[in-house]
Amino acid sequence: MNETLRFINDTVMEEITDKEDVVGGNRWPYFRLEGKTYLTFILIIASLGVVGNVMSFILMSDEKLRLLAYSVYLRWLAVSDSMLLMMVATEDTLDTYRYLGRFHTLHVTVCKGWNFIEATTYTLSPWLVLALTLDRFVCVVFPLSRHKLCTKSKAFKLCSTVTLMSAALNVVSLIYLDIEDDECTPSFNLHLTRYLIFQQLLKNAFLPYVAILILNIVTVIWIRRSASFRQQFKRSGGSEATKERQDKNTLPLILISVFAFVTLIPRTVTEATEYMLESLQSDAMALKLANHLWPLFNVIYLVNFGQNFFILMASSSEYRQLLGQKLTCHHKDNRNTSSAQRKPSTPRTSSTQFSDISVSKMVDIRSVTSRETTVCSDSSLTSPPV
Repeated sequence: MNETLRFINDTVMEEITDKEDVVGGNRWPYFRLEGKTYLTFILIIASLGVVGNVMSFILMSDEKLRLLAYSVYLRWLAVSDSMLLMMVATEDTLDTYRYLGRFHTLHVTVCKGWNFIEATTYTLSPWLVLALTLDRFVCVVFPLSRHKLCTKSKAFKLCSTVTLMSAALNVVSLIYLDIEDDECTPSFNLHLTRYLIFQQLLKNAFLPYVAILILNIVTVIWIRRSASFRQQFKRSGGSEATKERQDKNTLPLILISVFAFVTLIPRTVTEATEYMLESLQSDAMALKLANHLWPLFNVIYLVNFGQNFFILMASSSEYRQLLGQKLTCHHKDNRNTSSAQRKPSTPRTSSTQFSDISVSKMVDIRSVTSRETTVCSDSSLTSPPV
C-alpha cells in the first residue's frame, strides 16, 4: 500500500516541469533527504527498532506482566512493528540499489503477498496503539470496571479482531495488484485510487489519531484531577500509595500513545496536503515542496514502529529494574546449569553408600535452589498494577 501511494505521488510529480523547481535562481526546498543518506537513516531506525521490540517482548513476557492486559497490546505491537521495519528496510535497500523491481516481479505471489502484509501492518499499528490507549482510559476513568474490561483474554480477542479487520481492509492488494510491464502495480481504476486514498487518510490515519488524542487528553486531565484531590484530602494507609503508584506506571503507557501520535501525524498531514492539491490541481510549488519533504517525514513516521521499548526504559525506573533483574536471573540460571553439566560424576560405591550420597545431594540441591529462588524473589519488583 505504501509503495502504491508512493507510485501515485511520483506520477503526479513527473507532470511538474523543472522550471517550477527554481525560485529566484535557488532550489526549493534547500535540502533533500534521498539516496544512500535516506537509506542510512532507515537502516539505523530499523535495526534499533527491531532490537527494542525484541526486548519489549521479553519484558512483557515476564510472569509478573504477561497476565496484564496492556502487556498483550505491547507484545502484539512488538511483533507487528518488527515485521514492518524489516520489510521497509529490505524494500528501501533494494530500491536504492535498483533491485526492488526485480524482487517484486519474481512472481505474482511475491507481488501480491509482500504488499498485502506490508499494508496490513501499516493499518494495524495505529489501531493497536488506540486499543492500548483505550485500555488505559478505562483503567483510569472507570477503575471499578477495569477488572471486567481490562483483562488478558479481552485484550487478546481485541488484538485478533483488529488484525483480521486490517487484513480485510487491505485484501484489495490481493485482488488488483499484478505484474504489468515488469512492475508490481495496481490495475488502473479510478474507484480503486479513491479507495486507497480514503483508507490511507481516514482509516489508517485521522480516525485512530483523533481518537488517540482525545482519549489521552481526557486520561491526563483525570490523572491530574485525581492527584489534586489526593493532595487536598490525604488519607492514612496504603490505598493512596497504591493509587499514586498506579499513576506512575500508567504514564509510560500514555507516553507511548502520545509519541505515536507525534511521529505519525507529520507524514499523514503531508500526504493529505498532496492529495488535496492534486485534486484541486493548483499550487504546484506547494505540491513539489510536500513531495520533497515526504522522505524526512517518513523517517519520523518509522520511528513510531521502534520506540516503545525505549520510552518504557526512559520513563520508568521500575521497568528498568524489572528488565535488569530478569536478565540477571536468566544469567544465573544459565551459569548454574553449565556448572552442573561440568560437575564430575561420583564413582559407584555400594548400594547403601550410593543411596546416602544421592539423598544428601538432593537435600543440597533443594537448599541451593530455595536460596536462589529466595534471592530472585526478594530482589524482584512487584507487578506494576493495572
